[in-house]
Amino acid sequence: KQIQCLTCMALPADSPADHGGLQILSWNVAGWKTTSEQIRRFKGGLAAFVKGHQADVLCIQEVKLTSKLLAAEGKQLGADLEGYESFWACNEGSGAQRQGLNGVATFARRGLVVRADN
Repeated sequence: KQIQCLTCMALPADSPADHGGLQILSWNVAGWKTTSEQIRRFKGGLAAFVKGHQADVLCIQEVKLTSKLLAAEGKQLGADLEGYESFWACNEGSGAQRQGLNGVATFARRGLVVRADN
């Protein structure tokens, strides 16, 4: 699995990123359940992974989860990463799509997300 890192240097001076830019990781995991289990084997798990990469935003494709599984096993799957907000779009199998395929997740460092309802 390949990790692609992009750095954007055109940010305001008050950016929460302490490395001078916004660090965005994009990763096609081909199944988040298996990938999160593998990440947990490393010291510090997902928290150490994002810290080591200085990730402000982590975009994950092909999570292959349903919202039901995410609700039941979210903590074990790393959906509640401390210091980050996570946003998940799961395939529930509507229409001709097979349930549990595809899906994306985005983890954003707290303080980066601007919401329309605030």
